[in-house]
Amino acid sequence: MPGLGLYWRAWATLRDDRHRDSWGGASRIYFSAIDAYARRLGLADREFETFVALLRALDDEYLQHLQQLEEKRGRRGEVHLER
Repeated sequence: MPGLGLYWRAWATLRDDRHRDSWGGASRIYFSAIDAYARRLGLADREFETFVALLRALDDEYLQHLQQLEEKRGRRGEVHLER
């Protein structure tokens, strides 16, 4: 199993590969981007599932943080978490 730095680097690389709407709302990182990144790393099966789960967890925390910032600023941006 790779070290945790791998997941932080992956998230930092992919964090902008998402839809943002005109109100500033953001969706999750595209699965296709995560899949392509994992393929480059040679991750498959259980390692791939873990990779996706940890990236989703990091990204969900980031999206919740963005939403809290937007609420403090009084903006209408929404965060879209697909579960």
